[in-house]
Amino acid sequence: GVQTCALPISVAKSLTVTASVGSVSVKASFQSTPGPATAMKIVQGNNQTAHVNTELAKALIVSVGDQYNNGIAGLTVTFTDNGAGGSFSTTNPVTNNMGQATVTYTTPSHTGTVTITASYSTLTPAVFTETVN
Repeated sequence: GVQTCALPISVAKSLTVTASVGSVSVKASFQSTPGPATAMKIVQGNNQTAHVNTELAKALIVSVGDQYNNGIAGLTVTFTDNGAGGSFSTTNPVTNNMGQATVTYTTPSHTGTVTITASYSTLTPAVFTETVN
């Protein structure tokens, strides 16, 4: 007889399925790929405090994912401090294989609150709020 199985795949990864009936074995491999980017979120780095002209202790990391939260590699994310005057290690990092884009940020030469925006395409931007003292 013919055996069928349905495999709902919502994770982007390789999958190998082996089915055996008696002495006959069939192996099939699948490669699922993420869907289109649907959301950006902060992974780490929000709500830090640092002195003026100081690199924040933690890197700023966002992730870009599809509807199942699978990270999407190879996307260019744009970071800006909206004119505050600080500096980034890069303003256009590319997402890694987990869909994460990472930058370091050095605070400006004045105190206050810095709002950093990370954006990609038409997605709602991720907004970091940092305090410079």
